[in-house]
Amino acid sequence: MKFQTKMILYFSTIIFLICGIFLVLLEHHIEETTNKQIAKQALQAAHLVADTDDIIDAFDDKDPSKAIQPIAESIRKNIGAAYVVVGNMDGIRYSHTEPDKIGFHMVGGDNTPVLEKGESIITERVGSLGKSIRGKVPVKKDGKIIGIVSVGFMTSTVQENIDSVFFHWLRISILVGLIGVLCAILLSIYMKKQLFDMEPKQIARLYQLNQTILETTSDGIITTTKNHTITSANPSAYHFFNKEKILMERDISDIIPLRLTEKSEFQAVEMALGEETVILSKKPLYVKKDREGALYTLRKKDEYEQVINELQHVKQQAKMQRAQTHEFSNKMHLLLGLLKRHQVKEAVEFIEQDQINKHQQYSFTNQQPYTILNALLVGKMIEAQEKNIILQIELDDMLMPCTDEQLNAVTMALGNLIQNAIEAVLKSKNSLKEVRVSIQQYEHELLMEVQDSGDGVDDKLATKIFERGFSTNEGYDRGHGLALSKQAMQAVDGDIFLDAGDLSGACFLLVLRRNS
Repeated sequence: MKFQTKMILYFSTIIFLICGIFLVLLEHHIEETTNKQIAKQALQAAHLVADTDDIIDAFDDKDPSKAIQPIAESIRKNIGAAYVVVGNMDGIRYSHTEPDKIGFHMVGGDNTPVLEKGESIITERVGSLGKSIRGKVPVKKDGKIIGIVSVGFMTSTVQENIDSVFFHWLRISILVGLIGVLCAILLSIYMKKQLFDMEPKQIARLYQLNQTILETTSDGIITTTKNHTITSANPSAYHFFNKEKILMERDISDIIPLRLTEKSEFQAVEMALGEETVILSKKPLYVKKDREGALYTLRKKDEYEQVINELQHVKQQAKMQRAQTHEFSNKMHLLLGLLKRHQVKEAVEFIEQDQINKHQQYSFTNQQPYTILNALLVGKMIEAQEKNIILQIELDDMLMPCTDEQLNAVTMALGNLIQNAIEAVLKSKNSLKEVRVSIQQYEHELLMEVQDSGDGVDDKLATKIFERGFSTNEGYDRGHGLALSKQAMQAVDGDIFLDAGDLSGACFLLVLRRNS
């Protein structure tokens, strides 16, 4: 059964149950109140008749009924009673609703307390007309009891009055119940929309899945309100900000720079957290087109760099393949022209020389595990050719063994330095556009040198270029490459230095020490 249907049934059942209980209690109250009211009215009417002087005086007449009957009937009609009976000490009737019953004994057997003790009583007995609620009082003259007055209301008539009032409230209760059912339907529709037309089981399962995802993902995830107050954080986020700290209900600017929290959205910004470097991103959170807060994601820099390095390697390979395809197409056209002119000897010489040139140009080293470094150099060579920059690479034949961590650090650092050199040459007004890369193996270390023909580094800035966030280039989130490269090299027992070179621009030295 669907959630909406259950809600309608539950609310409708509760509403009608309340109405039913209300009607039962109301019926009891109406019956009790009406009976008391009728009994009181009967007793008051009986006192009124017993205190009437004409009725008291008529007891001394030879035929009391002639005077009492008209008076009793007049009073009965005025108060709406079923009967008004006046009797003597023997219980013989002097008046009755049915005149032919005058002169006969009163029925019911409840006259004794009135005639003997002078009490005023209320009883419910079966009389000559049926069951009735009756009020009985003594008729007194000079303090002496001379007769009895009985005023009665038929219980059937009283019940009709009770039923009339009850059915009136029954109709009101049914109307209230129907209105309640309508409200239950409208409420269920509203709640269904608030739950995005999902069933509670679906919501619970989705919540459990989301919690599992948040708890198992290695990325730190933090959500905030529009006022930058943290509303949730997964376990990885606590790992980034120290497990002992409390993140909930804190202002995000307490742990993330204000200049970033004030931005509505940003992507892949590097930020230092203690001794770790993280990649921080921010996305706005919307609920039905209304902005409700923001989502922050944090990822370790080394994980991010690993993906970037892999993508860079793929990109460099793609560039190399594209350039080789273009070059191969040109050479095929040249060979086709030579063969059509029957210059077979020249064609063979061209192919042999091309093989020699290709090996020299695109095979810097075949030594494992430096194939990744070879791909980097080939990619940078192709990029430099496309930008009309001379890139000279000198590489020793035999390089020392290195670990994957060392190779990744060297590849990242060397790639950053070559890229910076290419950008410096492009910005420079010097006519010579040249970058030189030298990789030389010594007994105890591997020495790499990158220099360019750009404008160089100002002596005043030489001590700042390795600081995080410092950059001579304009733009947001610059100045991380050299700092991260130096950090990566130092982590594998290496380093980067600024040196003086043969060209007009900057010269950087990378040193990687041999493992003991």
